[in-house]
Amino acid sequence: MAELRALGVVWPVHDTAWEEGLIVARAYAAASGWMPLPPTSAVWKGCPIGTWVENQRPATRKARENTERRTAGETVFYAGELPQDRLVALDAIDPGWCPSCDIGRQRCFCASPMPT
Repeated sequence: MAELRALGVVWPVHDTAWEEGLIVARAYAAASGWMPLPPTSAVWKGCPIGTWVENQRPATRKARENTERRTAGETVFYAGELPQDRLVALDAIDPGWCPSCDIGRQRCFCASPMPT
């Protein structure tokens, strides 16, 4: 695989697109100071980062739900969930990027000044 990438061959396309999105997410977080909730209209370095982050949330929620179900002893298939290495990569940027509560509520919480 490394040899093909060295030649410029993109394989598989979805993995490459995800890696490129992760690179942009890291750059966006570094420039903005946080990544968890970019508006869906946010574009950074030509990448629709808001849409990319939003698209990761359902698969993350599915992974978290399935982890709980597996812990409870259920047999659960991996369909539709974000792989663990991708969860770790996103959480390393900002652990709050995929809140369990409503996104609008989380945005208000993040934008609110802390009481003194």
